[in-house]
Amino acid sequence: MMPHSFESILENLPQGIVLLDSANTVTAFNSRALEVLGLAEGVLRKGMSIDGLPGTSACHAAACSRSPTGKPHASQFALPDGRMISLTCAPSSEGSWILSYEDISTLIRVEDSLAEQHHRFDAALAICRMGCACSIQPRT
Repeated sequence: MMPHSFESILENLPQGIVLLDSANTVTAFNSRALEVLGLAEGVLRKGMSIDGLPGTSACHAAACSRSPTGKPHASQFALPDGRMISLTCAPSSEGSWILSYEDISTLIRVEDSLAEQHHRFDAALAICRMGCACSIQPRT
């Protein structure tokens, strides 16, 4: 079995991954990050600040850089094209960060569709119960 390089492993992950050092500067990323975020090649660069990344402004950056628990922080945000993105910020013991971006637009559409189907099913059951109650009344 051949050992895989760090770059090969990073590039083959299904999520968009951005690695940050303790100063919140990009140290590595995969091409999936560009794809998920809808960024042109060259927009995401090693050495750039976290503030230049979609979804990391204001509360996202604050949550990532000030997580008192050392636990991953998850959030969601919308891109200008309407896609919904999940961002997980995972801290390391050295003070660096792993940002994991996933396009969850399809998942949200499926959840919305299931909620609508559930609502329609409940309405149909309510109508059925009323109909059944009327038809079961004893004849006098």
